[in-house]
Amino acid sequence: MELPPRSHEAEQAFLDGLDDDEVLAAVVREALAAGRPALAGRAVQRIGGDLDDEELVKARQAARFLVLGKSPDLVELDGLLDRIRLRTLSRAKRRTRARLKGEFRQDPSKRRRR
Repeated sequence: MELPPRSHEAEQAFLDGLDDDEVLAAVVREALAAGRPALAGRAVQRIGGDLDDEELVKARQAARFLVLGKSPDLVELDGLLDRIRLRTLSRAKRRTRARLKGEFRQDPSKRRRR
């Protein structure tokens, strides 16, 4: 079976024409093999019933991730990590610029020991 072009409209029209679970499962396998997790995720959502095949279970997990996105906990964690990274980066930039201008000299004997 030939997969549709990589556009949302073409993929949606292709999936709208499929009703059989076996055909949809074949589309999911081909989409995964072709490296198209979004198409595989949309196709696996149309399959009714329990999924016994490992590839179909992986496709359903990919679909959940694509549709739902990140969980709120992960979004909050990403925000915290971004703030920490920016704060550390700005501190390093300030120190480097001060050293280049000769405004900041730290006496090694007065450094805090850890």
